Amino acid sequence: MSSERKTILITGGLGQIGYYLYEELKRQYNLCILDNKSSSKFEPPEDVIFIEGDIIDRAVFSQLPEIDFVIHLAAQISIEKSTQSPLFDAEINVMGTLNVLEHALKQKVQKFVYISSAATFGHPEFL
Repeated sequence: MSSERKTILITGGLGQIGYYLYEELKRQYNLCILDNKSSSKFEPPEDVIFIEGDIIDRAVFSQLPEIDFVIHLAAQISIEKSTQSPLFDAEINVMGTLNVLEHALKQKVQKFVYISSAATFGHPEFL
């Protein structure tokens, strides 16, 4: 990987959106993917730094290289799991996101992009 290029951390980077981002960004950036592989659709590409770990584990962030940007996709997206175990859902989606934000602040990242999914909204009766 080129040290002259900026490095992007993609959390949840082995999911559908993460893989599309990888395909678009791999020619211009060094990429680091952090994913726990719990609902991964893809295997880690060979041309990225891959860290298997969970965003709720603060220790995993010490394994990451220096980063310039963050694209945060990692989340618990199962509506069924969120209704069965709302505390687990909040731990990943709230506390995990706070861990990513704290790491981004420590690294003094230039940009932080948070991408959410339709699972956030559930099945509303009224809009």
